[in-house]
Amino acid sequence: MSFLRRSVLVAPLALAAACLHAPAAHACGGFFPQNEIGAPVTPVDQRGARMVFAVDRAAGRVCAHLQMSYRGAPSGFAWIVPVPAEPTIGESAPALFDAIDTRAALRVVPPSPDASTCPDSDDDEMTCGCGADALSAKGGAGGGGPLGADPTGPVTVYAEVQTQNYDAVVVGAEGDAGADALVIWLQDNGYRFSDNMRPAVQAYVDEGMLFAAFKLRDTASATETAPIVLCYDAAAPAVPLRLAAVAAAPMTSLSVTVVSDVTFTLSGGEALAPDPESIVFDPVTGRTNYFEWMARVADEADGRAWVLDFAGSHGLTDALPGSENTLSAYPWMTHFTTRLSPRHMTEDAVFMPTDGQTYRDAVIDLSTQRGIPLCGELEPPAACYDNYCGLGAECVDTLDKPYPHCVCAAGDVAQAVVGPDGEVRATCTPPTNPLGLAADAETTLDPCASLDCGEGECLVVGGFGACRCAEGAGAFIDSIHKLRCETPSGELRRFGPGGGPESAPGGTTMPDTATEGLTAAPRPVTVPASAPWLGALLAGRWLVRRRRGASGRGGA
Repeated sequence: MSFLRRSVLVAPLALAAACLHAPAAHACGGFFPQNEIGAPVTPVDQRGARMVFAVDRAAGRVCAHLQMSYRGAPSGFAWIVPVPAEPTIGESAPALFDAIDTRAALRVVPPSPDASTCPDSDDDEMTCGCGADALSAKGGAGGGGPLGADPTGPVTVYAEVQTQNYDAVVVGAEGDAGADALVIWLQDNGYRFSDNMRPAVQAYVDEGMLFAAFKLRDTASATETAPIVLCYDAAAPAVPLRLAAVAAAPMTSLSVTVVSDVTFTLSGGEALAPDPESIVFDPVTGRTNYFEWMARVADEADGRAWVLDFAGSHGLTDALPGSENTLSAYPWMTHFTTRLSPRHMTEDAVFMPTDGQTYRDAVIDLSTQRGIPLCGELEPPAACYDNYCGLGAECVDTLDKPYPHCVCAAGDVAQAVVGPDGEVRATCTPPTNPLGLAADAETTLDPCASLDCGEGECLVVGGFGACRCAEGAGAFIDSIHKLRCETPSGELRRFGPGGGPESAPGGTTMPDTATEGLTAAPRPVTVPASAPWLGALLAGRWLVRRRRGASGRGGA
């Protein structure tokens, strides 16, 4: 498997073509805001989704365990999942996702310590082996047939299920007006769906899909939604991105794990191993730009690139809710992650078995990168290393301020994005989301009421507030985590879109026209020995010096 550099070449295979031979098991689905007259309508904070597919290839059966990140009122919750056949429905367990996350969690081997920066150093004696210490990449780097048809329209109810936290139905419709009938039926029965979800739903109606729809029970909490499990007949798992695009924010994080008797790969796209040459390590904080790099490679590949974090045998024996089996019945695991924006959610992501087993350790080895000095000052990367500004955008590092600016391409706007690490960043996106939340002056809360864009104007994109910055101004996140626009000033360093290797120490920059000819000095930082992640490195340095001292005394 080749590593990605500055661009991605994707084989032009249509996902629909793969589905012609065998139906794919769609899961994840979409969250939609409430659409009740007289009640406020707000976009759903859909920041991430975790999906575990247990694929029994011999039986042609898929069990999809789904967990979504949702924040909002219970009355505004709506979750719909397209399925190729009538499913059984239940609740899954957070412990299942935790066990898989622990097994597939990426570890980062940091750059090796460099003792040559120390006075009287002798590199041959540097034997602490701290470069092998691992850092976490996160933060651093029903069945039975139809029950009956609705008398007012062509909607068939296949099942009604009640779990501890959800009321759920399985419904279907046919024909050119199938989506209209489904949305009306769901709204009439207390499922809060936006009217403008119809085009996305109709695409699945045309493919003969059914829909599992969920609403929270009055006693349930919407702060931490319980995961669900759907089991149905299908040959391959898929993620219905076309439906998720309706309520997705920029750079929505998705995690897919497939457990089966073989490993799996992405159909019609590219499954990429993390590229050590493109991932930047910050020696001051011990963090990496892994999540921003992931968003960048997915963006450059038009959404058809997922990162392959782990592939191999897992050795887990945890229970699989909804099944009598445990994970041990599916001994091979493949774990994928990506960060996608709505403009790339035009085709569903389908995962197919590999020809032969694939192996991928959950490790990013950065030990061959520029060494970390054990003495003197540490040079951090430019602030743009950890902020991907988007396609065609330019990341500008203002040396006298701790945050980067995103200067968007002509016509694009800036939005605030919360990353998987919990940090808020600015990014540039198109000014429209064709399937996004439609504004309604009578029922919609105005996201611009609390957003001051500074040198720019606020507008609504897909139900979220966005800033169209003035010409020459860049978007940034201020000290109270709000999006603003301002013209970068002072000594500047200009990079590409950010989130890449250009902002590493020693990386190339594009000189600012106002400061052309000036050399942007690095921002050295002296880090005390108490810096948590550097403890092992500095301990190694102390041991080396102590050994040298003992050697000297021994010779006296």
